[in-house]
Amino acid sequence: MKKLQNYILSTIDGDNYNKELEGKTQKIRFVLDCFKSEFLHSNNSNQYKLNPSKVLGEWLRGLPSSINIVFYNYDILNLAVLLDLIPANTNEEEEFKFLNGWFELIASEILNMESKPK
Repeated sequence: MKKLQNYILSTIDGDNYNKELEGKTQKIRFVLDCFKSEFLHSNNSNQYKLNPSKVLGEWLRGLPSSINIVFYNYDILNLAVLLDLIPANTNEEEEFKFLNGWFELIASEILNMESKPK
């Protein structure tokens, strides 16, 4: 998942917040701080049963300005092939499953990078 992690880090942008971000730890902390201040409140915590990947995934679906991941199905599938997440000849049913889990996959990787800073 190193390719996916590198992609995620390349999409984290502090410009809209007047933040200069350097390094993996600073970028991940910034995104998670934005998430906590913008989305993590009691209603959302209760709705998603405190499942961190689900809650973070839902926030990512809203296309926050702190991280600029692809969101069109066509772009997601092309990127997934480039990052070796799915084979180029994936059938439509498998593509659909992958697309449904895209934002939670990104969320899960962000959380993994937070727990493993180096």
